[in-house]
Amino acid sequence: MSACINYLIEANLSMEDKTLQRALQILSNENDKEKFQPNINRVKNADLLKVYKKNNIRKIKHLELIDKLRIDRNQAIIIGSSVLVLCNIVNSNDDLDLVVTKPAFNKAAKSVDVIKTYKREYNKVFYQTPHQELELAVNFQILGTTTEKLLSRAVNIEGYNFMSLRDTYRMYNILNRAKDIDKLAKLKKIFSVGHL
Repeated sequence: MSACINYLIEANLSMEDKTLQRALQILSNENDKEKFQPNINRVKNADLLKVYKKNNIRKIKHLELIDKLRIDRNQAIIIGSSVLVLCNIVNSNDDLDLVVTKPAFNKAAKSVDVIKTYKREYNKVFYQTPHQELELAVNFQILGTTTEKLLSRAVNIEGYNFMSLRDTYRMYNILNRAKDIDKLAKLKKIFSVGHL
């Protein structure tokens, strides 16, 4: 736990950053541990893979932008609502949320000029295409880990890397946004005893 807290601090996140404050609260408060990880490590990976509905990949909007923008699929991970579409938690995604390694971003940025700075949040720069169909973060470290580690735990479907359900649950829990309450409850249900 202390290693994770040190990593978050070393990532140069400002102590005023609400995401850092929430992450530190969850990681250091014994009472929040069960809320942060409700038996998520007890569920077998093989069982979690059954939750992903591979045919739902056709429901995910804007997936073609990864290849169109020449983003290396091996250095990119799809996060957010697209993962939830695969698991039948939501019906559709408005945009495609993507985390990429720095080399993948540099290569994509050289090949196209449509990626523009969108916002600075969580001490990271987010980029977006002009019609807001793709939101891109470089080395988004909200979980106190690297993009490479997230990729090593990702689920690959038809050549696209999707964030694991465990990491997705942790991410939504740390973000703690009002708009995600229903999503978080459905994710929590997946990890509840006897659901799988």
